[in-house]
Amino acid sequence: GTELVGLAAAESRNPAKALPGAIKQVFWRITLFYILALLFVGLLVEHTDERLLGSGLSDSQASPFVIAAKDAGLIGFDSFMNVVILVSVISIGNSGVYGGSRTLTALAEQGYAPKFFTYIDKSGRPLFSVTFILAFSPIAYVGLSSSGEVVFAWLQALSGLAALFTWGSICLSHIRFRKAWKYHGHSLDEVPFTAIFGVYGSWVGLILIFLVLVAQRSKHGL
Repeated sequence: GTELVGLAAAESRNPAKALPGAIKQVFWRITLFYILALLFVGLLVEHTDERLLGSGLSDSQASPFVIAAKDAGLIGFDSFMNVVILVSVISIGNSGVYGGSRTLTALAEQGYAPKFFTYIDKSGRPLFSVTFILAFSPIAYVGLSSSGEVVFAWLQALSGLAALFTWGSICLSHIRFRKAWKYHGHSLDEVPFTAIFGVYGSWVGLILIFLVLVAQRSKHGL
């Protein structure tokens, strides 16, 4: 996820220089690969299409990208999407191990996790933390059981909820940081990089996340 930019930049040789460039690239990548892609797919595929996910299909055939390509007469695009999905899953797993291991190491250094997780080898890798995160990977095999779909739905909901709390904490941390920075008499000129929308963007993000949580609670009647 894009929230890993800070973790990755922290391990660069010059974080103050690498972080602004990385954040700007993330903005354009989200705009290109997510917003524009979803816009065009939304224009090409109706939301009532019976071939979409939820109509009984659970493979690449239910992808709106595949449906749009088939309607356009592109042969073999479903196989291409399988390759894209496979690469994406590997990438997500890799980023999850990276972010989880670094976060666990940071928690151990602050005293919130066992001390042995602070071990880092000569190459700068937190081996114990990486091993601990990888130990949870066999959970993926629950998808092969008879109740695999139910378990997968729970894991997906859990990861989505974790993402909301992650971004909510990021927005709140930014708001609190800027308030404390101003309280101690510092100006924004001293900050190497400032967000485009400043604190207002973080407030909007925090409010939207809260609304999503309320909507989910109302939807499931919790």
